[in-house]
Amino acid sequence: MNARTTSQAVTPAQILVYAGRIGADPADSAETALRKRLVVVLCVGTLPLTALWSVIYVLAGVPEAAALPAFYSVFTPINTAFFAWSRNLGLYRFSQLLMILVLPWLVTLALGGFGQSSMVIIWAALCPLGALLIEDIGRTLFWLLGFVTLLLATALPLPGSAIAGFVLVGLGLSNVVPAVFSEGGRAAATPAAGIAMTATAGYLGFLVGPPLIGLTATHLGLRTGIAFLAAAALLVALLALWRSGTARRVG
Repeated sequence: MNARTTSQAVTPAQILVYAGRIGADPADSAETALRKRLVVVLCVGTLPLTALWSVIYVLAGVPEAAALPAFYSVFTPINTAFFAWSRNLGLYRFSQLLMILVLPWLVTLALGGFGQSSMVIIWAALCPLGALLIEDIGRTLFWLLGFVTLLLATALPLPGSAIAGFVLVGLGLSNVVPAVFSEGGRAAATPAAGIAMTATAGYLGFLVGPPLIGLTATHLGLRTGIAFLAAAALLVALLALWRSGTARRVG
């Protein structure tokens, strides 16, 4: 009985295979099929996190902010079901990326601005970062421009040097995401499993990061909270150097 139950258990690999079938068309090229698989996994994979995000805001007494991730949690399954029927990758991809871009900005406004929201607008960076995987470079630049525009509009009361600093940080860290996904795809048993695990770790970071920075800034000061980000970026650089040295020794 136990052996049969174990053998029939749904594994993450089987979930990935099923996700890859959503919206699939026999006429799709290999690249289009891969993009469909990635966009479904990336968008549907965020649902547990957005649901938890809503619960956190409800418990914090800000139902207006909680309603926005709740909308994503309801809209995305409906939109994905429609995509499975229509197989229209362009419409599904655009609508999902638009929500990922705009909803964190609206949450920021609902919470009272850039500082009061613990920079939750950084969640919107998932839009251009995800576009790197599922869009061509021209459209990715469009989403990147949209993110920078919303970031500037939200942080406008800050000094110009601070705004320039955020832009420079974004440009510097933008190289990390494709490199991490590429390394994750090579390190795992299959590229799909590696990308899924890397995306899960990234979503967890986006969920935990803003509250952690806000908590640090509340008790230790905003500069300490920002220093936490700098320390995390330094850790990424050190890990990259270590990984590069290991690869050279193996090679």
